[in-house]
Amino acid sequence: MRLDYASPARSPRAVLGLVSAWAILAGGWLWLDAETWIVAGLGLFTLPLLWELITGKVARLVLDDTGLTWQSGTSTGHIALTRIDHLRLDRRFDGSLRLSVQLDDGSRQRLPPDCVPPGPKLEEAATRAGLRLERHPFSPF
Repeated sequence: MRLDYASPARSPRAVLGLVSAWAILAGGWLWLDAETWIVAGLGLFTLPLLWELITGKVARLVLDDTGLTWQSGTSTGHIALTRIDHLRLDRRFDGSLRLSVQLDDGSRQRLPPDCVPPGPKLEEAATRAGLRLERHPFSPF
């Protein structure tokens, strides 16, 4: 029983998004005569994605016999399997998933969204690990 999920920043979707944003900005500057400072200002919003593509960061979640381990940017953590009461998987209105780990002492730990695997993979791994997984579709908060 082991789930090892990795989500690299260097995905085709991220590259396509960055190239599309730059093409739109270049088109606005060249053909619509947009002001250079406006195009440059809007281009600044693409720099974090460019930095993630350059550095090649990977978000990771591992569920095995010892516990649940995650890494996303500077956020890392490990929870022993014996401390986990249940997992809660919420689907947000924007389509993203949010995973919360309910601990045996009543506290809750939310995991970063970029390290959450697709629902069916997580559900299968949780079942094999003997964990209860609560699914909540379309939770606003």
